Amino acid sequence: MEIPQGFNLHGSRKDHVLRLKKNLYGQKQAGRVWNQYLHDGLLARGFKQSKVDMCVYYFESVVLMIYVDDGILIGPSKSDLDNVYHLLSNDFEGKDKVKHKAFDMTDEGELADYLGVEIKELPNGTIKLSQLHLIQQIIDDMKFKPNTKARSTPAATTVKLGRDLEGVPFDEDWDYRSSIGKLNLLEKSTWCDLSCSVHVAARYASDPRKSPC
Repeated sequence: MEIPQGFNLHGSRKDHVLRLKKNLYGQKQAGRVWNQYLHDGLLARGFKQSKVDMCVYYFESVVLMIYVDDGILIGPSKSDLDNVYHLLSNDFEGKDKVKHKAFDMTDEGELADYLGVEIKELPNGTIKLSQLHLIQQIIDDMKFKPNTKARSTPAATTVKLGRDLEGVPFDEDWDYRSSIGKLNLLEKSTWCDLSCSVHVAARYASDPRKSPC
């Protein structure tokens, strides 16, 4: 980082450095600094971090799930959720007299969509997760047509896909790496049964080839 224009310095600008008083968005350590700030603020307020998933915290009967700076609150009643929201959105002073600033939060209401995943509560009490928009993107990217037929077994588990340097180079009019990336996002969120096929195909994203079946 270069010293901005407008600073009156004695000597060369190359002989001076800047000392940051707070973290700046976009720096290498920005993500870790934010996570540590969030973690310390939650623990001070009485939250307990999950031993299984570091992005999950518990406060009495309420569960908080974190993804970077987005969060989901789950609890048995709206009053429980409101109490936790109030706790997080106001300044807090711990038992050690250390003050923790309020988190700048917005209440988005009932959970219907989160990080591109559509969430529906069904009449039987179960929850359905879907990514129809992403699936349609993949279909459009790969030039599938309405009459494109699906196979009952898209990937044979008995066939090992290996590297084929003699295979014909990939020459389709769709982006292999981009489609693999979207499929990877899809299987991580809602279609876990695609995991094996997507991970095998992703090994050859840098130089895909056509091999005889």
